[in-house]
Amino acid sequence: MTEIYLALAAMQFLWLVGLTFKTWASKPGEDATRAAQAASEAAERIKGRVDVLEERIKHMPSSDELIQLEGTVKAIQATQTQMTESVNVVRNTVARIEDHLRRNSKD
Repeated sequence: MTEIYLALAAMQFLWLVGLTFKTWASKPGEDATRAAQAASEAAERIKGRVDVLEERIKHMPSSDELIQLEGTVKAIQATQTQMTESVNVVRNTVARIEDHLRRNSKD
């Protein structure tokens, strides 16, 4: 029975030595430092992106300005439609005058 206890104690000792060596070899402090530096760099990149977004948002129009712009565009479209109709009337008038002059010039 004591042999089993000795064998288990030896296995436990070897296990603890192995874990100790693994922990020492992995250097968790350095890993944590690298992870903290990477997180800090990522935070700086995100901060830069947020700064850019904030700057762009400052120059974006508000909803009231967009509504006003939409009204202005509709007014311009209405004016353009009226101008197109006026040009068509003038074009038809010119065509009729040309037809009249062609008919009268043959006589």
